[in-house]
Amino acid sequence: MLQLREQTNRELFIDGKCVHRGSYAARTTSIVNHLEKPLANLLSPFDNLIFIVPQIALDEIADERGAGRVTQLTCQPGGVFDETVWHLGNALLPALARPNEIGSLYAEQLMLAINTYFAQAFGGMRSNKDKAGSLAPWQFRRVTEAMTSVSDIDLSLKELAAQCGLSVSYFVRAFKVTTGDSPHQWILRHRIEKSKIMLANDGSSLVEVAGCCGFADQSHFTRMFKSFVGVTPAVWRRAIRS
Repeated sequence: MLQLREQTNRELFIDGKCVHRGSYAARTTSIVNHLEKPLANLLSPFDNLIFIVPQIALDEIADERGAGRVTQLTCQPGGVFDETVWHLGNALLPALARPNEIGSLYAEQLMLAINTYFAQAFGGMRSNKDKAGSLAPWQFRRVTEAMTSVSDIDLSLKELAAQCGLSVSYFVRAFKVTTGDSPHQWILRHRIEKSKIMLANDGSSLVEVAGCCGFADQSHFTRMFKSFVGVTPAVWRRAIRS
């Protein structure tokens, strides 16, 4: 659990025994094991993000990294400040505010990163495998053809990794080595380049360009275009045509 604001008064019970009573500071992370029957008495307002980390997810991450299994995530009662968890949580907030813009690919990538970090920081996981290399040309060609032929709502990291004969975590790392981008960033960049061709060469409206290039709506398209190019699509179109 990541506290987005201070919770001034709370009691936490594990297996019927009170293990913490008091405040949880803003930006702190706390952990409970659901097998220990945690129960919280929430005595003051709260605003937090709750991450459910299944044991099977930890097992898959450990196996893919060649590490020992992680059976428990722990931190001190009352929570700890972890800068990485804080930044990961804040990265999630815009996605939660605009769920129509989130495809499976982005969600899978983010949860893989979060669960891997949890396993390392709070489970003591240490990888025994070397860093990933780059994808072979045939692997890169196969996955990019798949990524550009369907919407990211239909994409699955597991399916893409399987096409390369790789585990999910290795595939994500190898893709980044090969392209400099995560799979999600790569497909966004591809869509931006496709939109530039449409903006420069036909009279389609921004709404039409957004839909054709796989963005949720014009607002989503405008934000992504500006983040990659530095200006809005309308400004870029005027500049390229002048």
